[in-house]
Amino acid sequence: VPTTRTQVYLAVVAAFLSRHPHTRGRNDQTRTSRFPESCMRELSRYSSKLCELSRLAWESLEKSKILF
Repeated sequence: VPTTRTQVYLAVVAAFLSRHPHTRGRNDQTRTSRFPESCMRELSRYSSKLCELSRLAWESLEKSKILF
């Protein structure tokens, strides 16, 4: 069970990416203590979009709103 917001965020992103079409059906287990290498490759592919989403999530946390 994730103990920090960062771990929750990484688990959600890893779960999304493990089901992404570019993974060719692979289903890496989502782990909050060790981020799968395949997810790191996918994260780097979408870094600009993830930065934008991260900024939106951070601003929402500052306003005490939960987006997901």
